[in-house]
Amino acid sequence: MSKPMSLGPRLKNVRLSIGKTQSDVSRDTGFSREMISYWETGTRFPSVSQIGVLADYYGVDLGMLVDPDAPEIKVAFRNRDMTDHDREVIYWARKVLSGYWAMNSLVPERKP
Repeated sequence: MSKPMSLGPRLKNVRLSIGKTQSDVSRDTGFSREMISYWETGTRFPSVSQIGVLADYYGVDLGMLVDPDAPEIKVAFRNRDMTDHDREVIYWARKVLSGYWAMNSLVPERKP
């Protein structure tokens, strides 16, 4: 049985699988390129909210990045043939749906 991949290499593998450089991720997310490098090498660790931003950006489930038992980067490979526009549309759709579900959870259930 192989040793599970830690967060840093997972972040790097997902980024590479969608053809992005650290500079691309930095430009698109607002995180510094240096910080992304620290995260990928395990020198520093991102917060949960930062991991969430990266998961959204990469188009993967947050659990896949933080769970060492998750299948290694299989979801990201589906993104390989997508255009930047496709990723942007999916990103915004996920944001809208996430907001919808968050708001929906605040509304009490109506009983007939």
